[in-house]
Amino acid sequence: LGGKIFYNKPANAINLDGKVANSVSFEDGSSVSADYIIPTVDTHVLFNKLIPSSYMPKELADAYKDENAYPTTSGFQVAYAVDVKFDLGETTFAEIEPLKIGERVFNRMYVKAYGYDDVFVKDDKMVIQTCISQTDVDYKYWKSLSKEEYDRVKQELTDEVTKRIEAAHPELAGEMELLDTWTPLTYERYCGAYHGGYMSFVTTPGAKQIRLKGKLDGIDNVYLAGQWTNSPGGLPVAVASGKFAIQRILKEEKRSIKI
Repeated sequence: LGGKIFYNKPANAINLDGKVANSVSFEDGSSVSADYIIPTVDTHVLFNKLIPSSYMPKELADAYKDENAYPTTSGFQVAYAVDVKFDLGETTFAEIEPLKIGERVFNRMYVKAYGYDDVFVKDDKMVIQTCISQTDVDYKYWKSLSKEEYDRVKQELTDEVTKRIEAAHPELAGEMELLDTWTPLTYERYCGAYHGGYMSFVTTPGAKQIRLKGKLDGIDNVYLAGQWTNSPGGLPVAVASGKFAIQRILKEEKRSIKI
């Protein structure tokens, strides 16, 4: 079908003419016209920046108002490069010395090794990674820090996580090359993710699962895609929603939806 990718060009608004979205404006002042628009961004960005919040579906608005019923999931994550000779198993769990991250204390952590497939191995090195879960309250903790405090806390916690991995796997002591550390604010900064969520809302007992219609009421040619269209989100949901958006457009065009 062809196409053009605009890099380093944040969208500023989806421009509406009555019930039709006719173009997308960018922060540099340029714009592009469109017959159809498929926003795949975080819905918090979509309805608080790109189009008026009045178009937000009620079930989504209700979820944003109730963090207890619809929490978000993020993580404090650390990744290292290690020699592929270390046979850790794909995922291992360990009891650890108590570690406070954000507003909670953790006594257990896991290490996931990505050397199980040769495609993930380079120069006899593989990535190992740990993710310590973070929630809305943890996001607010990270958000409350100054830039200096944030950098200091992130480094201190990285050192503490490294010590605990080495305690659980003594063979890795001195053998781990730190690649990166990231927090809920990293997901927010790069992806505009609401509360740093790398998945969509968690469905709790008594709460309704989020299942958005693929088309916005009140706008004829905007079709939704992305992980926030369907709980619990994640990559499979995002990919499938893109397919469904294309099929809805094909149906609108009275063409075969077989793709």
